Amino acid sequence: MAKYIWTSNDFKRCLRSLYEAKSKEKDFEILKIIDFDILMLKSYLDFDFDEHKPQDDYLKMYRLAKNYLKQISYTWDDLKEFYTLTKGIIVKPNLYLKTLNLSNEDLITLTHDFYQSLGGNIYHTFMKAFKEKDNHLSFQKSSSKHDSRSFILPVTYLDEYFVKIYKEKCIEDLISIVHEYGHVIAISTNYKYNIDSFWGEIIPILMGLLVLDYYHKLTNDKNVFLYNMAVHNQKTDQSCSINDLLNIIKAEKSKFKNEYEFRKTVKDLNISDKDLDLTMEDINSEAYCYLPAYMIAIELYMQYKKDPEKTLYNLQQMLNFKLVNLKEDYQKLKLLGIEPNLYLEEFQEDLNQKELTLKH
Repeated sequence: MAKYIWTSNDFKRCLRSLYEAKSKEKDFEILKIIDFDILMLKSYLDFDFDEHKPQDDYLKMYRLAKNYLKQISYTWDDLKEFYTLTKGIIVKPNLYLKTLNLSNEDLITLTHDFYQSLGGNIYHTFMKAFKEKDNHLSFQKSSSKHDSRSFILPVTYLDEYFVKIYKEKCIEDLISIVHEYGHVIAISTNYKYNIDSFWGEIIPILMGLLVLDYYHKLTNDKNVFLYNMAVHNQKTDQSCSINDLLNIIKAEKSKFKNEYEFRKTVKDLNISDKDLDLTMEDINSEAYCYLPAYMIAIELYMQYKKDPEKTLYNLQQMLNFKLVNLKEDYQKLKLLGIEPNLYLEEFQEDLNQKELTLKH
């Protein structure tokens, strides 16, 4: 059997098991999980990942983004503060990431050893899925022609998680595999984990921040600083995007029946075409989901640097959240001492200091 590959045949196998389970299951809540898994797998059977391209219908993207933003309206004040604190920061290193051609086995070993270094339930949960990596983990060369971002396909009822890594031949390959297995940990811990909101990205993004430090300690490779700063610059740009979109929503007096009405509102707000492109292209798949998660992951990362044991305890508490009332859970985060933007300026200063080390 080939290692590190999965195909549509694995999905079909899962579907057979799901249909069999559905015919016997009586619990309504579990049936909902099975139905969701079936729907997801059937949609992926006909989906060509390598031909997937970003949506370029701006009016449709706006409406979609507006709907997403409603889901995170309880974070708006914190997102605006993030925008204010990061606006105009000067962290502009050379974003070129040198070639780092880690083999599949290198990536697997580093990922295992990193999660092992965290220990506890995080490592135990990770290993439950990772031991099945031979036919649940797949590597493929990335292509600039397509939307070839790494991803995870969870089949939660069967406790199976299919991970696809598109290799870039740079430090991002390590971040990607650690990030995706962060999803495995989060999703497998709680069936009701809301993977369609930013909550599903907090732990994976945190794992990415932590593994950069881990890899730097192993190798003293300053290349990881470049990656960290490049990500932060991207999130700063996204905070501008989300702020612009919030302004559009605030100024809205119609449903934007056509492209002209939408563009007119944008013009009245003095948003440039360049900013609009960033807003509409990033807001759907990036800003609405990854930005709030990144904002919280920074706080967990800074907390971990100060008190690893407390942070790992907080992570376990988060993994126990039911995520039914997300606004209430957001307040629970704060009760754990995870206050958005509390350590943001300190984090940015740390990035500035790392940028200085790159010049020597």
